[in-house]
Amino acid sequence: MYEATNSDAIVKYDFTTHIQKVELETNALIEKIKTGISNAESKSLVALESSKMIIISDAEIYAEACGDVKTIKTESSTLEDVRKEITKPVNAFLKSVNSIFKSPADNYDQAEKNLKEACARYDEEQEKIRIAEQERVKKEQEKAAAELAEKARKAEEAAQKERDDAEKLRLEAEKLKESGNEEEAKKLEIQADKKDIKAEAKLEKAETLTQQSIETEYYVPVVAKSTPKISGTSYMTVYDVEIVNIDLIPDTYIIKTVNEKALKSLATTTEGKAKVPGVVFNSRKVMRSSGRK
Repeated sequence: MYEATNSDAIVKYDFTTHIQKVELETNALIEKIKTGISNAESKSLVALESSKMIIISDAEIYAEACGDVKTIKTESSTLEDVRKEITKPVNAFLKSVNSIFKSPADNYDQAEKNLKEACARYDEEQEKIRIAEQERVKKEQEKAAAELAEKARKAEEAAQKERDDAEKLRLEAEKLKESGNEEEAKKLEIQADKKDIKAEAKLEKAETLTQQSIETEYYVPVVAKSTPKISGTSYMTVYDVEIVNIDLIPDTYIIKTVNEKALKSLATTTEGKAKVPGVVFNSRKVMRSSGRK
């Protein structure tokens, strides 16, 4: 099994001091950048507000607006060049750091995934074993309940037989009394009373067996899963979807998408003259301008 190690064994150096130094230098550089482009901030706001208010009513204003577009494009390009100049080494550093950490991070991720899948498979196997054992116990309980019910039925039959026999003895005793044989009649009545006592005992036994049968059938012991409970570990049920026949799926679960990129390309190629059902090609003018040289 994989041997756990402390954090010092994973990362050999403490980068805190280096990070703090980089952070201080970065903050200082950020302040310089803010100061360095403060004019761009103010000028860009002026350009934005001016563009919101402009109304082109004649050729002279139109020409001025076109000139402003070139100026703004030039200043914007200059600003973007400076931003790239600053961020290029930062991005390169970030890319290098991410690249260094990527391999071990990916290894840990894959190792975690492999172990989780193995544990989940084991847990599922144990659950199948538990279900099978639960079914076996249930069948045993049902069998035992049926046997108890059969014993109860036989006890009831035996109790009824004792009662029938007692009834017959009493009828015979009545006949003996009628013929004047009181002594023999008394003997039969005593035997009948004993039969009733036996019947009552067997009936109580039948009731007890019936109750045991009911409890045995409905109170089945719950079989516990053998997977040990590990602190911090639990499972949730996740459902995946496998498409076996897309033609049978209701429209409720179908997402229709339009390939707008292909439609725009078609409109450009045909200058908007192509006919596509359900689509109207609209055109608009977009100014293209080069910056000032």
